[in-house]
Amino acid sequence: MLLVDGATIEVARVGRVHADVRLLPDPYWGALWSQRQRRLLSEQQRLHRAEQAWLESGNHEASRLALRIRARYQAAGISLDDPVVIDAPHASDLAVTERVVIQRVERPGESHAWQVVWRFRVRAPASPRWTIDDLIGLDPGFQNVVGYASGTLRGVIRRPTGGAWEEPELLPTRVVPVSMQDEARARVAHRLALIERMRPAYAELHALALAHRSVVIEDTDWGAFQRRQQWFGEYAARVGLRTALDHLVALAPSTA
Repeated sequence: MLLVDGATIEVARVGRVHADVRLLPDPYWGALWSQRQRRLLSEQQRLHRAEQAWLESGNHEASRLALRIRARYQAAGISLDDPVVIDAPHASDLAVTERVVIQRVERPGESHAWQVVWRFRVRAPASPRWTIDDLIGLDPGFQNVVGYASGTLRGVIRRPTGGAWEEPELLPTRVVPVSMQDEARARVAHRLALIERMRPAYAELHALALAHRSVVIEDTDWGAFQRRQQWFGEYAARVGLRTALDHLVALAPSTA
């Protein structure tokens, strides 16, 4: 599997698949992007060696290898002639481990979905992250991202967006036909614009929570909202609130 960009992965024998990869919290995205760049640098070096053997000695096998490497990455829309920068776009204390797994997810009453699973390991922090020896409680919401309360603090982190959040319909255009693949990619980019607006609020949430020794998050049954045909569960998933809370839970062992 190859991470093409923040909205596309390439799966062997399947082709390009559009996915909300860039909607992952920054540490996870940074780890994935760093892994991608290291892979491209390695392939760039392999291509250089093959082309050197072909051009200097006329090695036919090396020529075939160079062509195969170029074709493989051109098919993914990636040029190995471009400079490869190893630094991740966001500092990360995570590293990708093990192989990627693609699994089918059954959703009762809905069509099945496919899920890409990466595993990460957390590098040991240099020092304890918490600075407030207290417990803070978090209550996710709609108008406010969360309400919070501790022994000394009480307040809300407000939602930095207004208006509708529902998934819009794509109106037909007479100018240029839009394929299903184009629409899927456009919807990922459309949602990314929403996530980027929400990201500062999630950064504030994480900074506040991780400053405390202990964090308690309301045990929300997201599936219950769907069963009762209420929109909050879908909203929380779409704007990245559930992902932001899951990120905090994933960090729990390293922040205690």
